[in-house]
Amino acid sequence: MARMRDERVHDGVSQYSDLIGRFCGNTAPPAFTSSSNKMWIHFVSDGTENRNGFQVQVSSIALSEKTICGNSTLNVTSSLQELTSPNYPGNYPVNIRCRWLLTFGPVGNRWSSINKIYIHFKELDLETGGDDCRNDWLQVSDINEVALRVSHSSLMSSVVLPNVIQSPYSNSQFLSPPTLPLSSSVPLLYLSVPQSPYSTPQFPNPPATLKECLPLQGSRQPSGKGTFCGHGEPLDYYSNSANVQIVFVSNFNVTARGFKIQYGLQGCKRNYTGVQGRIKLKTDVEDCIITIQAQPNHTISLYFLEFHSMSSDECSDNFLEVRDGLTPSSPRLAKLCGYQIPSPIFSNTSALRLFRHQKRASAGFYDVTDITYTTTDQGPGCGGTVFNFGGVFTSPFYPGNYRNASKCRWDVMVPTGLTVVLKFYMFDLGSSVTCDSDYIEFFDVDVVTKVESFRTKYCGGDVPAVYEGVSAHVVVRYTSSVHNGGTGWVLHFMGKVPVQLRDAMAHVLLSFQQLGDVPIKHPLKLLAGYGLGSFLYFRKGSVQLRDAMAHVLL
Repeated sequence: MARMRDERVHDGVSQYSDLIGRFCGNTAPPAFTSSSNKMWIHFVSDGTENRNGFQVQVSSIALSEKTICGNSTLNVTSSLQELTSPNYPGNYPVNIRCRWLLTFGPVGNRWSSINKIYIHFKELDLETGGDDCRNDWLQVSDINEVALRVSHSSLMSSVVLPNVIQSPYSNSQFLSPPTLPLSSSVPLLYLSVPQSPYSTPQFPNPPATLKECLPLQGSRQPSGKGTFCGHGEPLDYYSNSANVQIVFVSNFNVTARGFKIQYGLQGCKRNYTGVQGRIKLKTDVEDCIITIQAQPNHTISLYFLEFHSMSSDECSDNFLEVRDGLTPSSPRLAKLCGYQIPSPIFSNTSALRLFRHQKRASAGFYDVTDITYTTTDQGPGCGGTVFNFGGVFTSPFYPGNYRNASKCRWDVMVPTGLTVVLKFYMFDLGSSVTCDSDYIEFFDVDVVTKVESFRTKYCGGDVPAVYEGVSAHVVVRYTSSVHNGGTGWVLHFMGKVPVQLRDAMAHVLLSFQQLGDVPIKHPLKLLAGYGLGSFLYFRKGSVQLRDAMAHVLL
């Protein structure tokens, strides 16, 4: 191969598709295979030297011959099934690209909008690649089935952009010419949109950084996509659609054991044995039993993110019952119904039994339970590990006073590529007089070296600010004494995208859960844009989202 400034190969139809490799010099790269029937090759010469160039042999492979990844379409049922990386539990090969589509029924099937998919990571062991998963990575993303219509203002003729990207093999692609008049057609990327009104902070002026303009990802769902690498804790992913794409990519270097996941419909009857996890239940008119089994000498903490249960006065029709053990006769810790977020529940044993009874449901009523659980050997409610896009945890026995001399540690982690954001919703450690014995501390953790760096400390009387970590791992240490006079604290964690935008760049998120118009205020041209993750970026623009409407202003 000749010397050149840049030659890149992308797995898809444009320069914004996933990068397979970037090559130069005179050493031929190894053979590689695309994950679909499209590949984009970009060759650039800098004009300083002339060489022989390169020659590439291209051949097609029938999907049935790509046996290393297995079947590319996997039908989801109510029973849990397993998906593993090639050669698991041995090391996966170098230079592979696998895509799987998890689907329930054909597109347009009326049950597709009701049934969602549950994915549980049993093991994740990939080559580490820093904060951006630049080496080997696994990506899980929702595939939506909606369309998007974009038009000029009423003073101009309406223009429809028909080629919205819907293919499960194009979920992270954006195709754009160098300049894009609005009269041209162009595929647009979309994911789910926030339901509440949202605008960039300096609207209508462009924000300085993506960090300023993106909503926090996480307390309930990961905005439809998650990218994972390195060594992760078990994680529970709940889709917002009946179609989920999983992409696995390895580079030309180091390999590892890979991954093992379970997938199935978001049913009700499940057993959890991980050190932490997330339990999400939606409207389902049937009784169900969920068990959580921790390791010996460990206890379990339940923290509620969301709770709605249609109820009678005595919780006789619809309710959630929690028992301290695995049997129906184990001591009852709580019987819950209604609309108020319950207080945390702390076990005294290493097992919990959750029984949900739903006798009736009415049209338009939405039953939902969303719980984060942790396990710990430091005492009931004292510490643990949490790993997800977002969640909540509290001081031991919150909202009761905790007058114990103890030191509790929580390892708070979000997927690689995000940074941890912590926000107190309640904070009461009593008087500042006991600051030497009753306080909470935050430590940033380097994801590679695991070195912990002290960041801040809060005592009684303080009003903690929102804390943004510098990595995907933050340690929270809580020290208390018999002099503790407060009711404790409630701490929410979320994952946030730490990407910086270029100068004079603002994001335009064209992203809908339903068909919607995008009125354009002035005749304009969108200059060269680029895709990054789940977002589109254009120069000198700002966006305001109100339900299914977006307004682009100059």
